[in-house]
Amino acid sequence: MRQKNKIITGIIVFLLLFITLYYGKKDMVKTYSNNQSTVLFSPGDSAILAVNDIKVYKDEYLIHLKKEIALTYNHFYLNYKVENHPGFWTSTYGNTRPIDYLKEKTNKRLVHSKILHQLAAENKVISEFNFDVFITQWKAYNKERKEKYKSGKTVYGAIQYDKSHYYDYLLNNLEFRLEDKLKKSLFTPSETQLKDYYEIIKHKRFGYVEKLEVEQLEFPFREFGYKQVEKYIEALDLEKLDDQALCCELKNKYPKAKYNIRVFYDSIPIYGEDNPDKMLKAEALGLKYGERKAVRTQEGVSIIKLKNPLKMQYRIYNEVKEEVLWDYQDEKCKQFIKESENNAIITYNHSIYDALSEKDFK
Repeated sequence: MRQKNKIITGIIVFLLLFITLYYGKKDMVKTYSNNQSTVLFSPGDSAILAVNDIKVYKDEYLIHLKKEIALTYNHFYLNYKVENHPGFWTSTYGNTRPIDYLKEKTNKRLVHSKILHQLAAENKVISEFNFDVFITQWKAYNKERKEKYKSGKTVYGAIQYDKSHYYDYLLNNLEFRLEDKLKKSLFTPSETQLKDYYEIIKHKRFGYVEKLEVEQLEFPFREFGYKQVEKYIEALDLEKLDDQALCCELKNKYPKAKYNIRVFYDSIPIYGEDNPDKMLKAEALGLKYGERKAVRTQEGVSIIKLKNPLKMQYRIYNEVKEEVLWDYQDEKCKQFIKESENNAIITYNHSIYDALSEKDFK
């Protein structure tokens, strides 16, 4: 009888212990994934959260958070006409508080960085990222640059970098190295896969028009004045213009306007981001035959239409094979990283995370 009581008592103790641990864990850990987390924050743990079990502490979290503060102010001003004021961060606008919005944006930025750190470690690009080691590196980097500057040697860029800029510098460099490694190790398509991919992207990437003829009626700012040009263009219904409108009716109505037939050749490149000809050519390539469009450049506003239907040609696969491979690997690599971010498990240490407030990032 005594032995039976001991067994029953043992079972009861076990069940009580199980219930305590289970519900205690649920109180301390919250995940936003269907996957089960293996992270359990102890009462004295000072980590704010974990991404795929990689713990993140306040100093690293704040590097990401501070980049989102100005954008948060802007979001609530544009959507709710609210400016910064005492109580701003904890007041509710719509259905959210600025402090919660700020944390959500920070978490997205943080997940990106931690997934890069994780994938880089898994693929042996770096050893595991350690924030304390990062701080040591940052201080040593600034010390080296300061000593180099004092000795009269050339130092490019700022003499000293703050933690945030150095963190971004290392992360951007790491992302480049990681992508290079992934492209070579994971994304090496067969010839058939590469040719199929070429067929998918060739219209956008390798299509060209050997000869492009465009009708143009230009309203130069120097002849009409900026406001007058805008007034003329606003009054025109481009869809109702007939085929003779540019060369004849509108030209006769506005004698200072300039009518031209522009001819562009694919074999003759046009340089300069602000070059009006480059802008006209790019806009014309996007037109359907019979369509008219107003194009604004630094010199004036032009109404353009195609003189002839576009005759698309395509660079052959063997000529652009290396570019196709680069595009294929780049797309697959970015998809892989994005999917890794989407599947990340965020686990919150609520005793720290929920208490994060304005006083932590002033």
